[in-house]
Amino acid sequence: MLSEIMKNHIKVENSKHRIKDFNKDINNIYAQYVQRVNDGHGWEKIDSCPVCNSEKKSFELKKLDIEMMKCSECTLRYHNKFPVDINDVYNDKNYKNKSVGSLGSASCYSFHPLKNINIWSDGGVIVTDDADLNKKFRLMRNHGLADRDTVTLMGCNSRLDTIQAVVGNWILPRAKSISDKRIANANYLDKGFKNINQIIIPPRPDGFRLVYHLYIVFAKDRDGLLRYCIDKGIEAKIHYPVPIYRQPALQSLGHKQGDFPISDAHTKKIITFPCDQHLERSQLDYIIETVAGYYEK
Repeated sequence: MLSEIMKNHIKVENSKHRIKDFNKDINNIYAQYVQRVNDGHGWEKIDSCPVCNSEKKSFELKKLDIEMMKCSECTLRYHNKFPVDINDVYNDKNYKNKSVGSLGSASCYSFHPLKNINIWSDGGVIVTDDADLNKKFRLMRNHGLADRDTVTLMGCNSRLDTIQAVVGNWILPRAKSISDKRIANANYLDKGFKNINQIIIPPRPDGFRLVYHLYIVFAKDRDGLLRYCIDKGIEAKIHYPVPIYRQPALQSLGHKQGDFPISDAHTKKIITFPCDQHLERSQLDYIIETVAGYYEK
């Protein structure tokens, strides 16, 4: 469904996609998600509304390399790079009390079993406050059927089954408490790690509510620490050891190791520790003590 949204709404079917490196200061990508390129002549911002092409717009947000505009003609809200928010987790994330998922005209959420808000299989939702988009998305999720006998556009079969919907409806009211617990756990780990010189905690920008789908820090001798933690029963991981531009599926783009030095550096230092809402304080203490013990050897 996302590919259909991008094709029909942003008209990127004839565009070339490129990968961008991280911003080393804020550990975020420099530009939003997908960018368009004019025949390889350079990076292009979307200077006009992707729907009505109006260049009349106002800035609603500019922070952490996110520029949010609102079209003065058709009122579509869009990133300067992408008009649809793509979110891994429920939009309890926010900037200055405004939910991240409300910044664009539509927002997409994954309900994968490993996400903060999840169901028992795979699935997701799209939300929008735009009446036209709402009508189109509802058609797209059900083969484009306006009624039993009329196909108005080429859609897909993308509906949650009843069991998954029941699970989703049960967990959604618990979203804030889940986020609150994850945030508290992450803050506790930050406090415990701040006195370990070999651990670097990424910036925690003011005015943002980070919900910590993953709790990631940078570590000296990361590989040794990872093995040690696993041996001690801690489910530490690396998200991820090979950057996307070096994955076999993207070799056709012609990139070589070193083209994205910040991403390469991150893959050698990042480590993920558990901080989910099910952890007890004693388990968080065990993580901190184990990491400190590794460097005291």
